[in-house]
Amino acid sequence: MPCRTLAFIRPPFAVTPLLHPPPPSISILILRAARYPPRPARPRSYTKWFQEGAVSDAEARDLIVQFSVFSNLFLEAQLANVINAGSREEMREGKEILANKLGVVNNNHHRHHPARAREPSLADGLDHEIVTTEGTIEGGIFHFRAGHYEWLLDIGETLGLGFDDMGKRRHGAPTTLHFCGALRVVYGSEDPETALAALFAVKNWAAAGFWDELIEGWKGINAKRDTRVPVGF
Repeated sequence: MPCRTLAFIRPPFAVTPLLHPPPPSISILILRAARYPPRPARPRSYTKWFQEGAVSDAEARDLIVQFSVFSNLFLEAQLANVINAGSREEMREGKEILANKLGVVNNNHHRHHPARAREPSLADGLDHEIVTTEGTIEGGIFHFRAGHYEWLLDIGETLGLGFDDMGKRRHGAPTTLHFCGALRVVYGSEDPETALAALFAVKNWAAAGFWDELIEGWKGINAKRDTRVPVGF
C-alpha cells in the first residue's frame, strides 16, 4: 500500500505518497544486534529507490531534515558512549568520533600534498583540507565547516531549508526519534557488551552499501538541477 518516502521520515512538506515499501526500522536492527545472535538484514528498499535519483526536491528535503535530526541527536549517544566507556582507550576512541563529527579534522601527517590540498574531487568539490578518514584528532585542527552538521546545513540551504527548519527534536518523525532514543540506550549503555554490540551493528549498517546508493541518488538529483547540491563531504 502507498507510503511516504521513508519509514523514519515525516514529510514537513506536501508530498505525494509513493508506491514503494518502507525499510526496516534501523533501531530494531541495533537492538537485535545488542541482544540476539546475528540475523540477516532485510533489503534496503528506500535507498534502492533513492538511488534511481527520481525524487523531487520536497522528498530530498524530507531525507535531509530527518538526517539532520539524527546527526544532532547522535551527539548525545556518542557523548554517553564516552562517559560510560570501560577504559581510557575506549574513552579516547569515543572522543575521536565525537570530536571529528563536531569539526576537528584528523591529523594525518602523510596526507599533506601542497599542490593537491585544495583539489576538488569528482564528488562536487570535496575539500581535502578538511575531509579525511585517516589519522587522529590528536593535534588536529578545528574548522566549523568540517562539522558534519554544517555539511547538512549547506545541503539544506541549497534545497530551500533554513537553520530553523533542521536538526531539532521537534523536526523528527516518531520513528526517527525512536531510532535515536534506542541508539542512546544501547550505544551509550554502561554495559560494555551492549555498547560493543551496538557499535558493531552501527558500523556494519554504515558499511552495508547504503551510502553508495544515496550518493548515486544525489548525483541523479544534481543532473536535473540548475543549482547543484553539495554532496562532496
